[in-house]
Amino acid sequence: MSFKEKILDSAETLFTRFGLRSVTMDDIASDLSISKKTLYGCVKDKKELVLLTMTKNVLSHKKESEEIFKNISHPIDQMSAIFDAMYKRTAEINPSVFKDLQKSHPKAFHVFNSFREDFIFNKIKENLNMGVSIDLYRDDMDIDLIANFYIRGVDHIILSESNQGIDVVHKQYELMNYHLRGIVTEKGLEYLKINPINHGIKI
Repeated sequence: MSFKEKILDSAETLFTRFGLRSVTMDDIASDLSISKKTLYGCVKDKKELVLLTMTKNVLSHKKESEEIFKNISHPIDQMSAIFDAMYKRTAEINPSVFKDLQKSHPKAFHVFNSFREDFIFNKIKENLNMGVSIDLYRDDMDIDLIANFYIRGVDHIILSESNQGIDVVHKQYELMNYHLRGIVTEKGLEYLKINPINHGIKI
């Protein structure tokens, strides 16, 4: 691992735990046991560090999603695996991260937004088309619109100011169940009953 990769790992850990606004360059230098001068020799400023960290995080998300779609062929199982991946990641993230990103780090937010609007949107469409083709999902739905509804639901969970006091993982669990139960056929519903999200454990 290169020295710059160590910096990004440290920044990601601290940003995830405490939020973007709360973590200073001093905190990151201290965590790495280096001087601030050494840190600024590798990154221009905090905004650049947030951008690099978000880019790294998005690439990791993409790789994980590609692996899920490559290794799991059943559409409902794919969505269950997506939920499991979201669950693990979201449980570790300070809820303020996404709001700080949107308000104070436009370049990094653009990277995150493009990931949602393009990559995730197309993956959901891929899943929907596959489910329709094998009669697990309804064939009378507007696939682009349903994929967009799902993205907007995720947006509401991570960006809305009105969600304080409600566990983020619980909201994701309810969103995934709401999404799947709205699109499955009778055949798909029977499969979902046998293979529920999160192995049937309500969050």
